[in-house]
Amino acid sequence: MSKQKKYYWLVLRKTMPAEFEAWFEKQAANGWFPLINIHSFFVMSFAKSEATKFRYIVDYQKKSTDDYIQTYRDFGWEFVGVLSRNYFVWRKEYEKERPEAFTDCESIKHRNRTFIKQVIISLTGFTLMSLVATIGVFGGIANFGTIGAALSVLGLCLLYAATVSHVPALKKIIQNKDV
Repeated sequence: MSKQKKYYWLVLRKTMPAEFEAWFEKQAANGWFPLINIHSFFVMSFAKSEATKFRYIVDYQKKSTDDYIQTYRDFGWEFVGVLSRNYFVWRKEYEKERPEAFTDCESIKHRNRTFIKQVIISLTGFTLMSLVATIGVFGGIANFGTIGAALSVLGLCLLYAATVSHVPALKKIIQNKDV
């Protein structure tokens, strides 16, 4: 049995922090633990170990401070890593009651709204890149050649995948103010 496994393009499949958290917890219950680095939204590795019951938290922070990190540690949370520069991943082992890092609804709403803002920024970036590539290909395919055409098609596929995966989460947030 392999001691590591990889997942690709997670940013297109996990659209909300709670989805990442539940997925990490399921992986840990099966003995797989994330090896998180800055590129983990695109390629995430997991290492095999003994199954453990962990509560995971994915928390967006524009900038981490010593106080932020120390506060989590003071409450018994273990730092796992950072996804894409600003998404801090924490975990805490437990047996009975599942621990919460956010104790009030307003904190959860704020986290989810911040996450959705970042999703919108990402989708806008994908859209602009795809439009530029498409205009370039259709406006002068001779200038870009086969590589340009392939990159344009890839850009459009990524835009479609990002849109399909994130629109349901955006609708959920818009329709339900409590998420």
